[in-house]
Amino acid sequence: MKHREQMHKKIQNGLALLGCVLSFCANAQSSLDLNNLRAILEDPVRLEETKKKGHRASFFCANCHGETGTALSDEVPNLSGQNIDYLFEQTRKFATGERKDAFMEGLIRLLSDEEILQISVFYNQSKVEYRKADPAKKEERARGKKIYALVCQRCHGASGMGDGVDGKTLGNVKIARIAGQPAPYVNISLKRYRDGTGERKDKLMMATTQALKDQDINDLAEFISQLR
Repeated sequence: MKHREQMHKKIQNGLALLGCVLSFCANAQSSLDLNNLRAILEDPVRLEETKKKGHRASFFCANCHGETGTALSDEVPNLSGQNIDYLFEQTRKFATGERKDAFMEGLIRLLSDEEILQISVFYNQSKVEYRKADPAKKEERARGKKIYALVCQRCHGASGMGDGVDGKTLGNVKIARIAGQPAPYVNISLKRYRDGTGERKDKLMMATTQALKDQDINDLAEFISQLR
C-alpha cells in the first residue's frame, strides 16, 4: 500500500509536467505535409494505390516487423494498425537522425519523404494480429490494469489507442497506439524510459515511469499486450 501511495504521488508530479511537455512536443511537429496524408486517407482510390506502394517500399521492414506489420520477435514493436501521425513522425525522425538506431537510420535514409508517407499508410491500414493471452498471467494483467489507469490512460487512452482521456488526443501530440504490443517489447521500453538507458528521452514518459518497480512494469506489459 505504501509503495502504491508513493507511486501515485510521483506519477501526479510527473503529470504536472504535462503542459510543458505537450508544448515542447507541439513545437517539434514535422514540417512535412500531413495534409497530403489526410487527403489520401479520404480518397479510396488514392488510399488503395498508396497502400500498394507502401507495401512495396516496406520490403526490407518485413525482416523484423513482419510482412504486414506484425513483429516476428516479441522484442520488436508491431507496426500494423499504428496511429498514422505517430508512425509517420517516428519514421521521419529516424531519417533525420532525431532518433538514434544505426540499423534503422541506415535503412530509412534510403527512403524519400513520399515513400515514408506510403509506408506509414500501409502499416496504419494493415490488420492487427493479436497474440493470445497467457492464462497463467491473469493476476499480472489484473494488477497491470490498475496501474495502467493511473499511469498510462491519460495519454494512451482507455483502450491503448493513443487517443487520450475521453477519446481526445492531448495537444495534438502524435501519441502511440500501444494496444496489443508484445509484452517483452513493452517491458524493455518502459524500463529504458525509467532507467534513462534508451535513446529516447521523452520527458513525460521518463517522469511517469520513475516510480514503477520491475513487477509493476511486468504487470503493465502483460495488460497492455492484451488491450484491444
